[in-house]
Amino acid sequence: MKFLSTFSVLLFLFFSTHPVVGQEEKSTADPNDFTFIVAGHVYGAPGVINKPFHPPFMDALGDVLKEDTLDFMVLTGDIVQESDEKSWDRVDKYLDKVGVPTLFAPGNHDLKDRKLYISRYGSTSYIFDIGNNLIVVMDVLNTGWNVDPAVLKEMHRKCDESRYENILIFSHHIFWQDEKYTPELKPNSMYGRLDSLNFYSRVLPVLGSLRGNVFIYGGDVGALANGSELALHRKGKVRMIASGMGGEKWDNMIKVMVKNDIVENEIIYLQGHPSIQLKDSMFTNIEVDD
Repeated sequence: MKFLSTFSVLLFLFFSTHPVVGQEEKSTADPNDFTFIVAGHVYGAPGVINKPFHPPFMDALGDVLKEDTLDFMVLTGDIVQESDEKSWDRVDKYLDKVGVPTLFAPGNHDLKDRKLYISRYGSTSYIFDIGNNLIVVMDVLNTGWNVDPAVLKEMHRKCDESRYENILIFSHHIFWQDEKYTPELKPNSMYGRLDSLNFYSRVLPVLGSLRGNVFIYGGDVGALANGSELALHRKGKVRMIASGMGGEKWDNMIKVMVKNDIVENEIIYLQGHPSIQLKDSMFTNIEVDD
């Protein structure tokens, strides 16, 4: 199957233009020039059994692959509706067929059987780099949607040691959701969320202090057509993008292009709406109390 460990991601990008881990012949691929897809809530509409993913997503991904070469994908959670061997086998079979290496940022549905998930795919949180870009996958379910201080500390340490141009963070849960600061943002579920979160008091100040631009991608939106299928927020150089599918009106995924230290995000709608290139003017600025 095409799920990649952090080590094999680096092998793929540095040593091979094919999805074969460990090939000895080194390619000329530029680790600061890559393209990938981010897709959230890919199991689709609640209560609908898909095999394995939301059909409009599979159709749109097929169209993208006809035109573009993807270096990898990131599925931002709720990959399966039921976390059992049969569902995960279907996912693995589909990803093997598609042939695009894929990272998982697991969601609450995926972690209903956390032991099973870890036995198949390993750690639910990890950090690594690709060229000048720091990649962070966060599982915040066990911490009530709070970012683990140890993860934040490790990010800060790595950014002190290296001059990252971009920090790309992937999570299923929308841990920046707040009735005061993001009232229009409606996650699919509040499962596991504590009443008090540390994002605005502790996490956002740290992210804002880092040298590089920060992009946070969250996938737990879009199950219903409620206006939150795509939600864009910004505080300085920290951009928060919630994107998902299932409601079958404004379902979307993101094509992310990193080149010359610049990150470009293209929103690909799954119901035929024109794609859009994200600009900073499209983001809602968050005013945080000092």
